[in-house]
Amino acid sequence: MFKPQVIYLFSHNGNQYLGSTTDYKTRMFAHNQHYKQVKHNKCRLYQYMIANNITDIREYTTILKSTEDDDIVYNKLGLRCLEQEYIDELQPNLNMINAVKKP
Repeated sequence: MFKPQVIYLFSHNGNQYLGSTTDYKTRMFAHNQHYKQVKHNKCRLYQYMIANNITDIREYTTILKSTEDDDIVYNKLGLRCLEQEYIDELQPNLNMINAVKKP
């Protein structure tokens, strides 16, 4: 079964988090559950959600979404490399780590 690869951007009041996934529904569920379960998590995204009473990430922009007809299908590393290009370009302030290690 085909699952699209997605690079997404969460934005709220000028604050941004950029991520990628090969299973969008599961990833959004994980974000929403982690924030609820780990109140003292040091993750900027989850701290921001708690501080701003955001209970569910629903406002996002899809930057890239693959389709079954795409000529390019990224493996996980390829998707992360593309995510890193967007992180470098957009510099989202809620991201804490790079998607891939930089030399």
